[in-house]
Amino acid sequence: MPMTTIKHILYAALLVWISVLSGPVLAATCSSIYSGPATSWSSSGDIYFGLNSKLIGSSGTIDIRVPTPAVAGSGVLTCDTQNCASSGRKTDKLNPRSFSRSPYSTDIYLYENRTGSIQQGYYDNLYVYQNSTLSIVDRNRWTAFDYVSLANNATLLLDEGIYWFEFLRMYDDANIRPRGNAKITLLVETVDLAQNIRLNWDGDPDQLVIIAYGDINFAQSTYLKGYVHSKGNINLDA
Repeated sequence: MPMTTIKHILYAALLVWISVLSGPVLAATCSSIYSGPATSWSSSGDIYFGLNSKLIGSSGTIDIRVPTPAVAGSGVLTCDTQNCASSGRKTDKLNPRSFSRSPYSTDIYLYENRTGSIQQGYYDNLYVYQNSTLSIVDRNRWTAFDYVSLANNATLLLDEGIYWFEFLRMYDDANIRPRGNAKITLLVETVDLAQNIRLNWDGDPDQLVIIAYGDINFAQSTYLKGYVHSKGNINLDA
């Protein structure tokens, strides 16, 4: 399906399904197996470019179908040095584990204009309100929430580990970032992402892996560095 206007700068690999390993191992696996910033295991997998969209990290040939014409806009190249074109190849299909849900009922609230921290672990719902920053720290273990809501300009700082978010909602200008040099894996079943969000934008791509158990849609002015894997579609500016 054609895309509408977007202003994405993506430093990511758009992939489909991988087994869940530890964060550092998973990121290393992604960077060694996949050939570029956009790939698909399916021979019918397509990538569509909207206005001003661009893949960073490819000279022009990618392992996914590119419908013609792949033109981002006047004077804008969809890949680094030319408009992207398909190599005609595809990647291997890998199998995921089943989604891990939290069995606990503890809700976490961080109200406006505050900072706070909690330990990694299992919870129910998480609400980080406007202009607040929550750190999840210390244990390098699995963390699970049924629902995560990050309000306008809210920030979630994550220590190294694997994070299961059954529903992730990010409002305008919300941020998710690793703490320091941490490598994190986010597994999400349903996502609702607003405009101008930041996902590890100040970090290294190997610090973030996102695995989506359904479609994942990135709105206008989304900034991301990392690997994105989806069972369904990955849409830039849905």
